[in-house]
This record gives sequence, structure tokens and C-alpha cells, in this order.
Amino acid sequence: MKNSIRLVVQPRVAIIIMLKLKEKCVVFDYGLSSQEMIDIEKFYNISFPAELKELYSFGLPISKGFYNWRDMNSENTKSIKNALDVPINGLQSDLENGYFWCENWGGTT
Repeated sequence: MKNSIRLVVQPRVAIIIMLKLKEKCVVFDYGLSSQEMIDIEKFYNISFPAELKELYSFGLPISKGFYNWRDMNSENTKSIKNALDVPINGLQSDLENGYFWCENWGGTT
């Protein structure tokens, strides 16, 4: 059997984070259920870190600047998918244009 380490986040920490964010006028929707998190992770092909799962189980920040993971309308899901693609697309573009490549690594073709 494969050994695994499971990080357990104290609910108190998630509540403190929520309170700090609320002090900054961040609006929260009710928390995501375990099934919602599974569905979202599957839909976007991502894995939320344990800390975010804990936070999102207490409340989902939905203010400007936060992704509303629960909103599955096409415009919102496209926006989130585009944001998730930014790092790999940027790296791919840099490599294709000869940026971010050390000459010692050899040719790019």
C-alpha cells in the first residue's frame, strides 16, 4: 500500500482567514460541499490544496478578484479556464519566440 501524508488544516485557521477577508469587505457565498469541490476539480482538471478546500467549505469568496467556482455559466467557466491556461500559454509562447531559453541547453528546434 502506498504511503501518503494528509495535511489537516485546522478549521479555526479557515475561520480566521474568512474574518480577515470580511474585514476587507470580501463577500462570501455559503461554503462548497465536498461533492461540489469534487465536481469543480474534475471539470477544471485541477486539485485544490487542502487549505483552500477547508476555506471553501466554510465560505466561498465571490467578490471582485475571486473566482466564483460555483458559477457554471459558460462565460464564467471560460474566464476561469483562460486564467488557468495563462502560465502554460506564457511559457509556451516564450519558448516558441526564443525567450526563456538558455543557449547552453542547445537549440530550440
